[in-house]
Amino acid sequence: MILALTWGIACAGCTSPTLRQGQEAFRHGNLEGAEELLGRFAKQSRDDENAVIAHLELGSVRRARGRPEASNEAFSTAEAEIERLDRKADLRISKAVEATLTNLSAVPYRGREVERIMMSAYRALNYLELGAPRQARVELRKAHHWQERAVERNAAEIEAARAAVEKRAEERAAHGQVAYDVERARSDPRFRRELSQAYAHLDRFEPYGSYVNPFAEWLQGLHYMAQPAEPADLERARKALERTRGMVGENRYVEADLALAEARKDGAPFPDVTYVVFATGNAPKLAETRIDIPLFVAGSPVDYVGAAFPRLVEDESYARYVRVEGGGVVRETATVADMDSLLSRELKDELPAIVAKTLFAAGTKAAIAYALNRATEDDDLLNIIVRVATTAYQYGVNRADLRIWASLPKQIQYARIPTPADGRIRLSAPGGSTATVSVTPHAANGVWVRSYEPGGALHVRRFDLEKGGDDANDDGAVAVGAARGDGVPHGQHDGARGSARRAGRGGGQADRDGRRARASGARARGS
Repeated sequence: MILALTWGIACAGCTSPTLRQGQEAFRHGNLEGAEELLGRFAKQSRDDENAVIAHLELGSVRRARGRPEASNEAFSTAEAEIERLDRKADLRISKAVEATLTNLSAVPYRGREVERIMMSAYRALNYLELGAPRQARVELRKAHHWQERAVERNAAEIEAARAAVEKRAEERAAHGQVAYDVERARSDPRFRRELSQAYAHLDRFEPYGSYVNPFAEWLQGLHYMAQPAEPADLERARKALERTRGMVGENRYVEADLALAEARKDGAPFPDVTYVVFATGNAPKLAETRIDIPLFVAGSPVDYVGAAFPRLVEDESYARYVRVEGGGVVRETATVADMDSLLSRELKDELPAIVAKTLFAAGTKAAIAYALNRATEDDDLLNIIVRVATTAYQYGVNRADLRIWASLPKQIQYARIPTPADGRIRLSAPGGSTATVSVTPHAANGVWVRSYEPGGALHVRRFDLEKGGDDANDDGAVAVGAARGDGVPHGQHDGARGSARRAGRGGGQADRDGRRARASGARARGS
């Protein structure tokens, strides 16, 4: 009976391995297998605690497979659930209380700040590929909004953890149950020392600032600069690029973009530049680190309790850059955002809430073990069985919450070159990966390149940086595709959709041609 109860409680809150399997498939470039696994997991999780993480991952793999509309549908589901959870602080507290008997993975996943910002950035990129710059602008504003509210949300999460601890303690005291002293355990010198050692590696990352994502800032600046909806957008672009420069330090391309933003404010047209954005490698995963903590229940120690905490595990297998060649110009990408740094900063900020929830959950389970041990101490054989069972229970249930958006890249880099007259750009990465992509000549282009492992295929997609989608092409057609090896993406600019797009922006092109003579200075900055 006791063993059956122990097993039943231990299994509560356990999650399907499908999420981890789908994430691993994605991280190794098996996009078809990843979509099948993550799609199944999303269906299973639509209304439970994993709805957000399931749809973030599904949106990511759909985007990678060249399905921007379906990708945005998944991201929209994730965003709606995030907003619902943010509105219901009482739900967070009640779920945290329930998790004291199972594990912290039973608490609804709300998405980290880095993930929320990247969700909006990915949606913006999807809209740009679909030729919908106005919708892209909305998503970039959302990304900025997530950043502005991040500090407030983190404080609310710490308060929710504190409230959950207090509520559970009051409930146990009201029923005359054994109390667990969280504060005494948290201030224990050995625990504090081991906790500090477990997270010391987070200090080696250079923080960008409070939840600010330099890639989202840069993308916002680029979009406002290339497609201003009003004159004030050019100043917004300059400020966003200034913030980017302040975060990333020395980067020749950011400096060139900032100079271009100044020129745009003075009336210069946007030059014929192609931006190559390189998303390389994989963001950190979470793994468990276990610290044994002393417990003090009514003055008597329980044998032990292992408190499991999440730790970041960086993935160092990634292509360090991509070389961009076109029109006789050769450039290598430079980093604009490092996800290891962004996630390390956020995990460090989360620690107070993690410690409070984990210690109380572990302590509550230990208190149950203590009560069972005391209830059977007059029967030596039964007491031995109970102690073995409760020890197994604590090891089985004291698990860290390891959910994280694992399909994000490790780094996002970029380079910029003058758009080649022949519209062909060759990409090559260390390890022998190559691809050739066609872009629109005499125009501004964006190219997204994704690499999962060194030597693996380069997955390439392209989009227009200048107006032409919302204003000239109601069906949102745009040339996109995936290039593997030396293949050229499908749906290139010389196809029917590319012709329709060029015709749609003909008026704007005439204006640009009329200003060509004044553009020489700005165009020079395109290199």
